[in-house]
Amino acid sequence: MVEQKGAGHRDSGWVFRLCCIAFGLAHLTGVQAITPMVPKWIPFGGTFWTILTGIAFELACLSIISGIWDVLAARLLGLMLLVFSIAGLTPGISATPHVHTAWGGDAYNLTAVASNSRTATSD
Repeated sequence: MVEQKGAGHRDSGWVFRLCCIAFGLAHLTGVQAITPMVPKWIPFGGTFWTILTGIAFELACLSIISGIWDVLAARLLGLMLLVFSIAGLTPGISATPHVHTAWGGDAYNLTAVASNSRTATSD
């Protein structure tokens, strides 16, 4: 049986790509707001990682939209989001298990990882 991709699937892929652009721009234009979210134990400082992450979001999105190394870019983007979840968000849950924003942020991030992996394998 052949599975047909409907308009909803195509739309969700574009929504994900637009979110990547928004996340990248948020990192690049809101460095002071994002930097405190970077764990202190990571070398080179929060500003470096905030800017590098913003650039990575933008380059991954451009690659995915253009179709040049799109699968590799999508997989690397998913890996970056997974590392965020493990290194930055999960420790917040352990430190403050009663704060719902820690749980929500991690759940959202893991949902983005799953969405990205679907986009990377099915477009």
